[in-house]
Amino acid sequence: AAAAAAVDVGDVEAILAYDLPNRWEKHGDMVLLPENCFQNAVWDALKQSQRLWPSVCAALRARRLGQQAVVDPGLMRESRVQLLVGDNGWVEHTDNGIIYSFDVTKCMFSAGNISEKLRVANFPCLGETVVDLFAGIGYFTLPYLVHAQAQCVHACEWNPNAVAALKRNLALNGVAVGLVSMPCLVLYENEFRVCVVLCC
Repeated sequence: AAAAAAVDVGDVEAILAYDLPNRWEKHGDMVLLPENCFQNAVWDALKQSQRLWPSVCAALRARRLGQQAVVDPGLMRESRVQLLVGDNGWVEHTDNGIIYSFDVTKCMFSAGNISEKLRVANFPCLGETVVDLFAGIGYFTLPYLVHAQAQCVHACEWNPNAVAALKRNLALNGVAVGLVSMPCLVLYENEFRVCVVLCC
């Protein structure tokens, strides 16, 4: 019986070890776990007791915790991140000296397009007007303004959550309202009409 119990414990340990994340994303004080971890029913008791997620936070030295999920397949490609610890999903991520702020529960962030953002940042756009279709939170709008020195960027986006993050990012990076030398015109389209919001 003792041997059988030992095997059972070993099996459980193996299952739990397999179910732990071996990678995660960190944005400031928030860690985003991948969607395929902590899925086994063995974790359920700890989840219900509210002990699991604070322990994971402590182990990963984070103050907030979220778990990723498949991006919504709809036209707006909205995030489905579930916030596990914390009271809001707003984070900041810095690439190439540009701050990107966004709510992980509402907007997705693609860290994989850094090489394209670096390429855009090196374009000679002084005095040019650029149109950025599906601008999102400003992945390319910001490099055009901050580094490539475009005179004006028409950022077109139809997701209101992304537009909110984009406006915030323009301000964080010093290329928002009042900076006539580097203006940005945000074109926001919803299902009913097109709204033009002047941000310069």
